[in-house]
Amino acid sequence: MAHGTARPIVDSGKRMLWAGFLTAVLFWVLEAVIHRIAFEQEPSRGLLVPTDPHELWSRSFACLIFIAFGAFAHLAVARIHRAREEQQRLQALLGEALMKVLSGFLPVCASCKKIRLEGADPEKQSSWHPAESYLHQRIGVEITHSICPACERKLYPEDHAEPTDDFEI
Repeated sequence: MAHGTARPIVDSGKRMLWAGFLTAVLFWVLEAVIHRIAFEQEPSRGLLVPTDPHELWSRSFACLIFIAFGAFAHLAVARIHRAREEQQRLQALLGEALMKVLSGFLPVCASCKKIRLEGADPEKQSSWHPAESYLHQRIGVEITHSICPACERKLYPEDHAEPTDDFEI
């Protein structure tokens, strides 16, 4: 039986339930035989069903414990089965999430900021496209250009010079 399949777990859960019941029956019969041999009871006095109420209660209680252990084992196996199914479901979700994250990487040139198309050969110039056209093709965004204040000061320092009191003619 392969690891991770649901069938063996369910079967073993049912076997545990039956094992508890069969152990109780076997205990009852063996207890009757032991009483017959050890106490030399006659079969007419009740071989399988004791006439003493205390003996009847003791046997019944022991059998109920065996059946309860079988039921507990059955429930434990069912819980393990559900946990494995949940684990498999979560592993599948994790795999899907990982694929989304890995497919979310966007190859961008560190110098000119062009974007390489998915699956394209990075050595070919035709694989690289300006970010504006890539974004327009992929998500339909129209790009407008502007200059941020930091770049404006760097590109046009004369427009951002500190005013001085010097008078030039």
